[in-house]
Amino acid sequence: MDDVTGTLRIPQNIQMIPEDCFCGSKFNGSLILHDGIVNIDRSAFRDTDLKGELHLPKNLEVISDDAFCNCDFSGVLALPATVRYIGSRAFQGNERLIGTV
Repeated sequence: MDDVTGTLRIPQNIQMIPEDCFCGSKFNGSLILHDGIVNIDRSAFRDTDLKGELHLPKNLEVISDDAFCNCDFSGVLALPATVRYIGSRAFQGNERLIGTV
């Protein structure tokens, strides 16, 4: 399968990104998550080639295990005040991310 390049926009009526939804999809581009998303389930974006900055939804509550593991995001990571759970290895392999919690 060829890499898919561009911007991935999640539709406004989606509130949860399910487990393994985009895992290993070889998507090479940016990710836009709208503010209505409250849960990013286990390995939802693991092992994709998503690049650029990661802007988390302002109403996000749960970032499950391996959610963004082995992506290639860069820039400052700002966690919304609404986040109540971050799973293990949620951001592992994103060495270009910086920020403070």
